[in-house]
This record gives sequence, structure tokens and C-alpha cells, in this order.
Amino acid sequence: KPESLILSARIGDKRIETIEVDLKTLNVVQSRGACNQNTEYHDRIIGLVKKNTRLIKQKLASLKESCLNAGNMLNNNQCRYQRMPSGVCPG
Repeated sequence: KPESLILSARIGDKRIETIEVDLKTLNVVQSRGACNQNTEYHDRIIGLVKKNTRLIKQKLASLKESCLNAGNMLNNNQCRYQRMPSGVCPG
């Protein structure tokens, strides 16, 4: 989904749950393990994502700034931020 950030929670090389974060609100939309079920780690995973919302917001802002600073070197189709919904990044 173009307005979502998809993350994988892993232990070593094993994927435990896949997390979807809405880029406009930075809320967790869903987090599911195998067979669309919650795992024993579900609450901890959701907590970690929520705890790191500020870091996600900073990375989005940094991406926006990088694209804007590139100016004439990039057109809209080459800048990944341009594909994100408007108003995602602060300031």
C-alpha cells in the first residue's frame, strides 16, 4: 500500500510478525504472524513500534529533506518521498 510502511519483526532470520504502519497517522494498522494470527510476541512488537514512532517520523522527515535538497537533480518520479501521502512529515 502506498500510504503504509511495512515492517518485519524478526528473531534472527525467522520472521515473527509483519507490521503495517499508516504513514499519515503513524498508527499500527495491523500486525500478524503466521496464518494471520497474533504471536506470543505480539504485544511486545506493537509496544516497540509505538515506542519508536518518533524515530519513524524523523526518518520520514529526513527522506523528505533529502529529496527537497536534491532539487533539479531529481524529478518527482525518482524521489521516493513524492510517492508518500502529503502531510506525512512534520514541517
